[in-house]
Amino acid sequence: MNSLLLTTLFTLCCLLSQAQQSIKGTVKDKSGSPLAGVTILIKNEKNLVLKYAVTNTKGEFSLVVADTVFVKKTNLEVKHISYQSLQQLIEKGKFIYNFTMDESAEILSQVVVKQPPIITRGDTTRYKVSSFAKDEDRSIADVIKRMPGLDIDESGKIYYNGKEISNLYMHDDDLMDGRYGGATKVIKKEMIESVDVIQNHQPVKVLRNKKPTDNIGLNLVLKDENSWALSGQAMIGIGAPKLLTSNLNTVLLNKKVKTLNTLKINNTGEDYRNEITRMGGFTENQLSASSSQLLSSGTAGNPDLPRRNYYFNRSGLANINFLVNTKNQFQFRTNIQAFTDRQTQEYNSFTELYTATDTIRYFEQQNIQKKPWILNGAFTIMANKERYYLSNRLTVEAEGIHDPNQLTTHQNSFSQNLRQKPFTIANAFNFTPSIKQRGILDFAWSFNYSKRPQQLYVDDGLHADILNNGIPYTAMRQTADMPAFKNRIATNYLISKGIFRQQYSAVLLQENKELNSDLLLQQNNHNWTLVDSTTNRLKWNNTSATFTALYGWSKKGKYETSISLPLILQSIRYQQEEFSMKEQQKRVWFTPSLSARWYTSTEDFLQLSYSFNNSISDINSIYRAVILTNYRSLQANNAILQEAQSHQAGIRYNLQRTIQMFFLNAGITYSREKVNSILAYSLTDDVQESVLLPVPNIMESIQGTLGGSKYSYFLKSTISVKTAYGETNSRQLINDELIPTKFNTLSGSLGLDTRLFKRINFNYNGSLSYQTMKQQIKNSTSSEMYRIDQQFTATFNLFKDFLFQVQARNISSWNNSGSDVQYWFADAKVRYNLKKWKTDIELDCTNLANVNEYELLRVTAGMSSMSRYLIRGRMALIKFTFQL
Repeated sequence: MNSLLLTTLFTLCCLLSQAQQSIKGTVKDKSGSPLAGVTILIKNEKNLVLKYAVTNTKGEFSLVVADTVFVKKTNLEVKHISYQSLQQLIEKGKFIYNFTMDESAEILSQVVVKQPPIITRGDTTRYKVSSFAKDEDRSIADVIKRMPGLDIDESGKIYYNGKEISNLYMHDDDLMDGRYGGATKVIKKEMIESVDVIQNHQPVKVLRNKKPTDNIGLNLVLKDENSWALSGQAMIGIGAPKLLTSNLNTVLLNKKVKTLNTLKINNTGEDYRNEITRMGGFTENQLSASSSQLLSSGTAGNPDLPRRNYYFNRSGLANINFLVNTKNQFQFRTNIQAFTDRQTQEYNSFTELYTATDTIRYFEQQNIQKKPWILNGAFTIMANKERYYLSNRLTVEAEGIHDPNQLTTHQNSFSQNLRQKPFTIANAFNFTPSIKQRGILDFAWSFNYSKRPQQLYVDDGLHADILNNGIPYTAMRQTADMPAFKNRIATNYLISKGIFRQQYSAVLLQENKELNSDLLLQQNNHNWTLVDSTTNRLKWNNTSATFTALYGWSKKGKYETSISLPLILQSIRYQQEEFSMKEQQKRVWFTPSLSARWYTSTEDFLQLSYSFNNSISDINSIYRAVILTNYRSLQANNAILQEAQSHQAGIRYNLQRTIQMFFLNAGITYSREKVNSILAYSLTDDVQESVLLPVPNIMESIQGTLGGSKYSYFLKSTISVKTAYGETNSRQLINDELIPTKFNTLSGSLGLDTRLFKRINFNYNGSLSYQTMKQQIKNSTSSEMYRIDQQFTATFNLFKDFLFQVQARNISSWNNSGSDVQYWFADAKVRYNLKKWKTDIELDCTNLANVNEYELLRVTAGMSSMSRYLIRGRMALIKFTFQL
């Protein structure tokens, strides 16, 4: 660990040595009068424009450039339509250039400036789509994956230089309300001129240059913002065994109206949930749902494979998004999603739980059915003007979950049925006017009501010795609900003058919750009886007032610092009459935070952060009656209200060389949390009981990351590298023994995308991970696990309009106890484009080796397991895609 941290710190020091330079000068005519509006270009030896500026009314210009500009032959060009152009070589060590221009009476011929693939202006980095697109690409997502510094994960989330973007915009508009996971797969690459990455993005116009942020926005710039052409796509596919997929989408994007609509069905393993999951666009004024899931039907997780390999589904999705901008700069937006599914999963697992004196082992086999449905609606009105910002967003979210399944343990075989019906309605209003020359007033009000009725039914008399005094019974039914209402009112006043910024805010939060639960047993005489000490009728009220003073100092391109000084007055009241519990807790918290960023060049910065936080737990940590959270887990609490103090510090360096298309990021974070209680576990081979006890606990963790990517325009290749290290130290109370535990992870990945011989594209993605867990007690041995995952893809465009692609994947994992697994997967795809008919015909064959089972090894603090999953075997699918 120490060597990794020293290496990372050394890298940061090396990066800090990078410098910035400023090239300045004046432009005058022969009489000595200053010339305004003259274009100053910096070009490299390939005549590509690297930077540009325009002279002001005094004829002055200034270009801040990286010191790499002086490494190769670089020229300054001076252009004006009424004067003869000038050119001068940039000399190393010379930073001031003055020009005198002669008038020109000649008619100038057309000047064509070849744009480089990436250019930077201020906080915006612009990727030219045509420079990265390839013939086989169909959507803008395919192109973004090749852009250096940008990455898209399996869920559709987009990252820039290792950091997740705050939101995706389509020509400056948030059409998808943050649910952009499927949008990039639908929008054709031909519609987009450039992909703009905006660092320090402030979406509210009235706050720009007044309230800095470290958010990253990504904007898809249209080729034609005035186009009313409706584009779309229709696809239908059939295959074996018994496969069907179909979708229809329509897209209209211009500066006034934007709409993107999709209708999809499939049973081929394609997951639509990522398309309706909100990934961006979050604000402080939007409250999250308070009703949590208490019950589950099992302990199984998902395998570490692409979801389509193990997802047995019958899914349908309707996704409607419509936005209109009016002449008076008001925006109206509607977003509606409807999702339904029927999925199955079969697995079995063997798990070991480690105590100080024993190893607990249990086996389970489960055949799961899930029948979820989701209906979301969001309705937004917004005016984002230079003088004020106005927004109101109403959301309604409803969901149904029905999970019948069959489960077998080492002792029993029984069926379960889990039902849940979450529901949330919320509204967020925001008004931010500019009331003085540099004063900004912000008012926000939001409320959120949510509930989640849930029921778990088990048709077996489990744990009779614990729940029914050893008397056999036939079934159990656990019910629970947690209705909650939140109300938040906030006001802010911001003063920004020169490099200094002040912000004063007051926030009032009111939260009311209830927890109602019962555990009933069906006796052998078919009567239902309530188990003693399993009834919760808990009421919770949380009221807090937060007063914050924030001070910031910033100079564009030089530094940004801020210190936040929140004072929190909090009162919590809760009562549970069945346990004669009625408490009130009052607290005064002080939670300061500090952030500082220094720009070491026009594109690089070093960022430091520190925060101290006091927090108090919610209703989940104080209920006294037992809840059956799943078939083998019983949970209750026997502690005072859980309070925690945490410190978090971090350092991050971001390096960017747009001209060389090179990106690098490195960072270290450290956190320490101290709480006044601990979750104690009582484990046997049959049941897991847990209770929150008033025993102090401390958890520490440190994380280090290093990543980078480089694009070679000449080779049409992108290479990316990522490494990460983590260490967590915590304590566990298991079977009355306090066990210190140390958990370490080390991982690395390598990605390569390159073009070979103009007609062949090769892609490689490989990762290596190492995990180790050790309990810090006498005679304890460590659990270790290794995993290597490699994927190779070759795409051949040997003939016009014809594509052939093969893909191979190898997964190997093993642990120090002698268990090891290895798998090979192979896929192939053939696609032919009928240009005349605007149609793609594609044959997609997956899992050619017909692997039907997959084993997964897991290691976490105090546990190791081996799970075996039934996965999709060999599939063949022929698809017809029509461009509308």
